[in-house]
Amino acid sequence: MKHKHAGGRPIAKKIKLKPHERGKLEKIINNKSEHEPRQYQRALMLLRLAQGEGVTDVAQMLGISRNAVMERRNFYLNAGLERALMDAPGRGRKREIQPEDEAQIVAIACTAPPAGASHWSCRLLAAEVKKRGILDTVSSSAVHVILQRHELKPWREKNVVRG
Repeated sequence: MKHKHAGGRPIAKKIKLKPHERGKLEKIINNKSEHEPRQYQRALMLLRLAQGEGVTDVAQMLGISRNAVMERRNFYLNAGLERALMDAPGRGRKREIQPEDEAQIVAIACTAPPAGASHWSCRLLAAEVKKRGILDTVSSSAVHVILQRHELKPWREKNVVRG
């Protein structure tokens, strides 16, 4: 429940750091190279908020949105310092193509193309991967990313080693 001023604007939620929390945040700030950039940014954000700076000022100083600052402030207020510093578990997409599947795609790209084709295209490779049962679904753009990662260009003969 938000408390309101007489004018109707919500009162900003204040952060009051405990001494050991302030110490931990200052340690992160002073040892920037030992911490992930996000953790450093969040520590700086929480320290600035605890010093009484406004959400808008902190957001502008860090070059992020007000919502991002408010979200971290609320994580701190509702779940504590550790939750405010870390990402939620399981965030981000899980890798859909496993390294062993990727290796098989690369191996196929290094073989002779199918009859009637002068080279492997990303579309042909994706179809071959499905045909061989390596993956149920794979897009030609995913194949393209894999080829780029391995610096392969099967449409250029000099980049492919054939057995």
